Amino acid sequence: MKLVYPILMSLCFALSPFSSKAFQLYCPGDVWLNCHDEIWDLSQYGNAYYEAYGVYYDAGQPTVVYDLTNCNTGIIYRTWTVEDPYWNPVSCTQAIHVSGGYFTGANITWPHQEVQLYGCNTSTHPNDLPYGYDKPRYDYVTCSHIGTSYNDRVFNFGPDCKKIIRDWTLIDWCNYHPNSNSYQGIWRFSQVIKISNTDQPVVSCPTEVVIDALECDGAQVNLEDVFVDGTSCTGDYSVVNNSIFADSNGNNATGRYPIGITPVEYTLEYSCGKEMHCRTDIVVLDKKPAVPYCYSGLNVALMPQDTDNDGIIDNGMVEVWASDLN
Repeated sequence: MKLVYPILMSLCFALSPFSSKAFQLYCPGDVWLNCHDEIWDLSQYGNAYYEAYGVYYDAGQPTVVYDLTNCNTGIIYRTWTVEDPYWNPVSCTQAIHVSGGYFTGANITWPHQEVQLYGCNTSTHPNDLPYGYDKPRYDYVTCSHIGTSYNDRVFNFGPDCKKIIRDWTLIDWCNYHPNSNSYQGIWRFSQVIKISNTDQPVVSCPTEVVIDALECDGAQVNLEDVFVDGTSCTGDYSVVNNSIFADSNGNNATGRYPIGITPVEYTLEYSCGKEMHCRTDIVVLDKKPAVPYCYSGLNVALMPQDTDNDGIIDNGMVEVWASDLN
C-alpha cells in the first residue's frame, strides 16, 4: 500500500527587484511506499513545476538518488533544479520513503520436532526425509531475504541406536545484524532424529552346566561363548554377564564357582534400549570322597558285649566324639 500526499508541496521562490511577481518552484509532496510498490517509474508520484510572471512551466526531469538497501528499503530522493529569471539556481526535493520486510516467526513452518528412522545406513539428509519432516518452510514476504542452515549433533547409544539433534537456524538478512546482540531477524529450532535397527538378534546359552568338585571350595568351570545369531550396525553385538565368579563380565562366564547352584544371566542390548536375555544354572556337585585319618598314641577302652547272653564276651564297642580326641 502506498500513501501519497500531493497536497504537501515544497515551495521555493525568488523575488525579482524589477517585478512584484514572485518566481516560485513547486515540488510534489513526500511519499511513503511499501517495497512491493513501483519504485522505478517515479513520475506517478508527481512532478515539479514553477511559476514565472504568472505563467506555469514544467520543471523538467529531476535528478534521482536511490538510497536503498539490498532489500529495497530506504529513501529515494528526486531533486529538481531550475533557474530563475536572473539565472540563479532554485531547487526542491521530494523524498520517497520505502519500507517493508515485515517477516516474523509466524511466517515460518518448522519441520516436525521428532523423526523416527530405521535401519543401519539410513540417510538423514533433509532431502531424503519425508515432506514435513525435512526442512523449514516459510511465506514469501516482500523486502525479506531468507536463508536457512542446520548443524547436527550426533549421539550414539549402542551399536544399533543413534540420535541426532539437528539445530536449524533461519535468518532474514534484511533485518538481522550480526554482532548486534539482538535476536531481531533470526530464529532457531531443534529437531530430534532417532535412528534404530529393529532387527532382533537371537542369543542362546545352555540351560544348565553340571560340574563335579573334588575340592571343598568349589571347582573351575570352563564355558563356551554365548551364541549370538545376528549382526549389529557396527558389527557384532556386545553381551555381558552378571556372575561375580566369572573371570570377565563378557559373553563367557568361565570362572571358579562354589559348590551349589549359581544362576548366571547373559544380557544383549539391541535397538534403542531393547534387551535379550538367556540364563545358565551352574551346578557344582561336592564329589570329594571321605578320607579316614589315623592318629597314633590314642587309646580308648572298649565296652564288652555279650550278644548271645552265654556269659562269654563276644564283641567290644565304644562311642567316641571327635571332641574327645582333642
